[in-house]
Amino acid sequence: MKLRSIELALPHAGEAAAFLTDVWGMAPAAQEGETHYLRGSGSYPYLVALTESADAYVRSTTFVCTAERLEQLKRSVTAAGLPATPTVSTDPGGGHGIIVELAEGELLRFLVDAEEVAPIAGADLPVKLTHVVFNSADAEATGHLVEQALSFRVSDRTKGMVFVRCNDSHHSTAFARAGFASLNHIAFEMADMDAVMRGIGRLRDHGMVPAWGRAAMVRVPMSLPISSPPLAPSSNFRPPWKRWPRIIRPARRRTGPGPRAGSTSGACPTRISRACAPPKRNSATAATGTPGRWT
Repeated sequence: MKLRSIELALPHAGEAAAFLTDVWGMAPAAQEGETHYLRGSGSYPYLVALTESADAYVRSTTFVCTAERLEQLKRSVTAAGLPATPTVSTDPGGGHGIIVELAEGELLRFLVDAEEVAPIAGADLPVKLTHVVFNSADAEATGHLVEQALSFRVSDRTKGMVFVRCNDSHHSTAFARAGFASLNHIAFEMADMDAVMRGIGRLRDHGMVPAWGRAAMVRVPMSLPISSPPLAPSSNFRPPWKRWPRIIRPARRRTGPGPRAGSTSGACPTRISRACAPPKRNSATAATGTPGRWT
C-alpha cells in the first residue's frame, strides 16, 4: 500500500497549477478539460490534480495497492459499516478499485492496476507525496476507525495529531485535533536537503516566509481561493523519511501539557478557515463510481 496522489477541486485551478509549477517546483503532467495534473520526478503519473470548481473541496486521496490488499480492504470496510463505492479511474495511470468514505467525510480512493511512468530528471522536483493531513473533529476516533476498517496503524500521537501509516513509512496520513473536519496540509518528499533549501529559496524570492519543523512549511497561494487569508492550509518540502522499523512499540496516548521533544505538531497551524472545510458529500453522486464531491 502506498500513498500516490491527492485530487483537489478549487476556484482558479489554473493559477494554482501555475504556482505549483513555476514556484513550488512541480512538473506539468497533463491537462484534461479543466483538470491540471502535476507530477514529481518519481514513477507516479501525477501527484496533485487540480480541477476548476466554484467550491473548494478534496475530491479524493489516492492510494495504490495489490489486488490481494484490495480484497482485504473490501472485507474490512464492509465489516466496519463504511460506504465503499466501486470506481474506475479516468485519471492518468488508470486503475480500478474502491472509494471509501470515512466517518467525517474524507474520501480515500484505493486503486489496483494503476500504471506508472518513467521517472524524469529534475533536482528541484519533488519525488512523491509523503503524507496528507486532515483536520478532524475527533482525531482519536478517526485513528481508531482507520485501524479497524483499513488495517492502517497508528504510529504516534502528539498533543496536536494522530499519525497513521499504511506501510513502513512513519505516516502516510495524520489527523489533527482541530475540532472540525477539513484539509490541514500536504507534504512532498524531496531528493535531499539541498533540494529543500533551494525550494525555500524560491519561496523567499516570491515573498513567502517558511516555518521550520522537521520540514520546511509555508502557507501557499494555491490555498488562498480555498480559504480567506491569513489562515490557509499549508504545504511543505521535506527530505526523505527514514523507514519505520519492523518492530514497533505500541503508540501511547500523551497526557503531558505539550508535544514531545522533536514533535512537528507545531510546524503549521491546525486551525484553518471553515470555508476550507469540504461541504457534506451529495449521496446522489456516491453511486457514480467517480471520486465523490461534497455539496
